[in-house]
Amino acid sequence: MIILSAVLGLVIVNVMKHSPWATSTVLATIPAALDRRSVPAPVAAGRVLEGSLLGVTLVLLALLAGGWVDHQPLLRPLFDYSAIALAGS
Repeated sequence: MIILSAVLGLVIVNVMKHSPWATSTVLATIPAALDRRSVPAPVAAGRVLEGSLLGVTLVLLALLAGGWVDHQPLLRPLFDYSAIALAGS
């Protein structure tokens, strides 16, 4: 299992290296996941459809924003990382 996790991490790093679109999209999905986690259980109980639709919408917006960032000359260098930088801590 550890070897499988390492290989999966290597694949993800190789996909994301020098790809501002991928890096900014992953970065933008983190607040969306934290937002979904911050909803109290009694409020979210029975609201699976609404939560799923909101999550899908936020991920799609992150994907579109990543494409926009990739085409901006001033923002592109901020999200352009080498494989070493992405894999490091």
